[in-house]
Amino acid sequence: MTKDKSNGLIKVADIFSSDWTVYHQGLSRLKAINGFDNIRNWVITSPGPFCKKLSESGIELKMVNMNHESVTPLNDYLAVRNLRDVLSEELPDIVHTHNSKGGAIGRIASKKARVPFVVHQVHGFYYKRFTGLKRTIYDYYERFLANYCDLILLQNQEDLQSCIKRGLNKKARLLYIGNGIDLSEFSETSSKRESPKTYGKIRLIYIGRMDRNKNHKMLFDALSSLKGEIDFSLDLIGDGPLLKQNTDYVNSIGISDRVKFHDWIDKKKIPAFLSEAHVNILTSKQEGMPRAAMEAASMGVPTIGTNVVGTRDVVIEGKTGFLVPLSDYKGLALQISNLYNDVDLWERTSKSCYEYALSNFDEKIIIKRLVKIYRSIKNGTINELVSKLDGGTDWNSISLDEIDISDDKKRSVSESRIERR
Repeated sequence: MTKDKSNGLIKVADIFSSDWTVYHQGLSRLKAINGFDNIRNWVITSPGPFCKKLSESGIELKMVNMNHESVTPLNDYLAVRNLRDVLSEELPDIVHTHNSKGGAIGRIASKKARVPFVVHQVHGFYYKRFTGLKRTIYDYYERFLANYCDLILLQNQEDLQSCIKRGLNKKARLLYIGNGIDLSEFSETSSKRESPKTYGKIRLIYIGRMDRNKNHKMLFDALSSLKGEIDFSLDLIGDGPLLKQNTDYVNSIGISDRVKFHDWIDKKKIPAFLSEAHVNILTSKQEGMPRAAMEAASMGVPTIGTNVVGTRDVVIEGKTGFLVPLSDYKGLALQISNLYNDVDLWERTSKSCYEYALSNFDEKIIIKRLVKIYRSIKNGTINELVSKLDGGTDWNSISLDEIDISDDKKRSVSESRIERR
């Protein structure tokens, strides 16, 4: 177990409105941080089907219904009150909130419970999903909620600059922290896979919640235009409010025989799907820093994504994949066709995205940054850290060598895999 050299116990409560998000996106980070002797990190989330798995994994869990799917004033008021009571009883030193809904409920409840320090982590601003009046309203609430936290963590540089332009830096400290994945979970793949052209079909995968932000229709329209040109298959992993609408649309445009809906599957099964895929697709309208694209890259699967905030931090043109304009389904179709027809292009991009992932998407770096932040909050030097980091744009100026992460439960990622192709 890793020794935490800070003085005293650091009690951290992570708040997620969705148990799915905790299990699929936060589990490895939470387990690693709990590996530090003097950090007690527990989770508060809405009850759901993944809570049992979280408890079985050793995560300390408390449940408060935060109505992840909707905004209803009465239920949200009750959620704030119930969460306040839990926090008042547990008395954490730091509350770390996630998601738009968890961030709203969690920040207000934390201040009402007089939590000493509140951190909110942005996973993509909710207001950016809308236009017109809705965008204005949600942007107003985001600015308002900045008054209810002490530190805002950003996963991409564009969101950091957006916060500064909108004046959120006058209400809370801002830090860029980035995002990463547990590379050991994706360190094994099948034997050398054939290129799409050699295989005779391009196998596509899309991992994401079926909502308006994920913008699945753009992909469906692209595939419809490719029906007579190339052979393809698509695995869709995820559910959500637009599942039926997406299913009906796929049927209506005549591609249902090539598209398979898988619902949500256990995160442990994702590598098996990626090992069979040629290309990952991400047609979102905006992202924080998409894990699906990082996971795909770590297994040599390039991503074709929309050129939007967050996605362009992960999909590096010609290295980890390719970017197309939002809603340009014809451009998406052309890029899919290019990766099918050009064997050298696919093989070159597949190798380069794997190499890039090893150097840039390691979650251990993010965990070290979080531990440094938690320690600075606990010992009262957070202002100095934020100032020295210049908003998080200069993490290289901070030594994290003293923060060791135990590898007892992790497999090492063999560098020799770079040569597997």
